[in-house]
Amino acid sequence: LLVRPRTKEFLFGQPALFFALAAAASGRFPTWVMPLIVVGAIGQASLLDTFCHLHTPLLISVLRGLIGWALGAAVGVIIFVLVARAVPQAEEAEKTSLPCAPLA
Repeated sequence: LLVRPRTKEFLFGQPALFFALAAAASGRFPTWVMPLIVVGAIGQASLLDTFCHLHTPLLISVLRGLIGWALGAAVGVIIFVLVARAVPQAEEAEKTSLPCAPLA
């Protein structure tokens, strides 16, 4: 790597954000979306903080942000796939469905 990405960005913030986006797009894990977006804000705040260091050249900050984004996306997608395989969709549907009798 040309520059070291920030740890909290590519291990916590960006993966949580990408997991939340994948969960929202797929319709799975609907109760997890908002908490994961809040955790994903850590990655965005860290990315903003990267650009606030005036002594660091802009190109280095851009590279650091892109590398952190790419690694975080990869980690987030891998975690989403593993969790989606571990939790069958039928079991999740049973938890979220309302136990109501049909109206006659």
